[in-house]
Amino acid sequence: LTDKTGRIFWQFINPLQRKAIQDKLNGTIYQQLKVEKDISLKRVLFSCYRNVALSPEAVHHLKTFWQEGTAEGLKLSERDRIQLVLDLAVREAPGYEELLKTQLEKMTNPDRVAEFRFILPAVSADEAIRDRFFENLKEPENRTHEPWVLEAQRYLHHPLRAASSVKYVKESLGLLEEIQRTGD
Repeated sequence: LTDKTGRIFWQFINPLQRKAIQDKLNGTIYQQLKVEKDISLKRVLFSCYRNVALSPEAVHHLKTFWQEGTAEGLKLSERDRIQLVLDLAVREAPGYEELLKTQLEKMTNPDRVAEFRFILPAVSADEAIRDRFFENLKEPENRTHEPWVLEAQRYLHHPLRAASSVKYVKESLGLLEEIQRTGD
């Protein structure tokens, strides 16, 4: 249900409708997150909340979760905190640039640092940086870490960036044959 909620919210509701329901939806999920006792269900609710958080209050909660390393009693892993800060960046939450720097400084795993650095241009507020990132993906050597590319594409094509990312679709389709041939 929570997965479907996110899909409906981002894919089937237009921005005006999202704005009209975001407070109620965000508030409902947040209240459930607060009262849920089962940790596995709390994790599901946290993931849903992180996905659909759009109201200023919900974005503020995400920022607080990242800063405290916990979400209403749910201890966040480093991976959770990385996703949170990237979600804050794509939403252009106040102070997100500093949060990205702080997250990078806190990371010790070299593979996660490399992945994080790879994804950063895809969450940039600067469309020119996102455009350069997309252009770089045309080179096969820049697609060697497929999971990184997929995660970056998720942010590059986030519904909040739909107006600026639609231009990548035709070029992406043009690359499909080469990507299938090279296996990247």
